[in-house]
Formats: sequence, structure tokens, C-alpha cells
Amino acid sequence: MPHPASFVESRPYGYGFTCTCGAHSRAVSSSAAAERQRRSHMKSRHNINANPSRLARAERAAWDRIRRNDR
Repeated sequence: MPHPASFVESRPYGYGFTCTCGAHSRAVSSSAAAERQRRSHMKSRHNINANPSRLARAERAAWDRIRRNDR
């Protein structure tokens, strides 16, 4: 069952990167197929390869942007 539109969910997608774009806001089982789907999503939608340090850097940069925008 899809979530109501008001319910915005952000889940960490591999390596602690949180994707809030909505395409993956539904829970995905941790199967190999789901992992492949997640990786291809991060690559195509966010241009991030499933590389831990690169994802961590991207996440830090995203949070810095958010913090700057809050000030």
C-alpha cells in the first residue's frame, strides 16, 4: 500500500546515504536485487556511484548545504 502523500520518509540507502527524492521512499527489502536497484537509482538519479567514501562525502556536502540554507 502506498504511503499517503503527506508522509515523507527518508531512509538510508547503503553506506548511510539518505535519499529523499521520493522514488525510493518506500521500504525496499535488503535482497541482492534491491541492492542493485538502489545502486542504479543512486547512479542515475543522483550521479553517485556506490562507493562508500564518495557517498559519505556527498552526504556531508548535502548536510552542509542544508545547514547553510537554514542560517
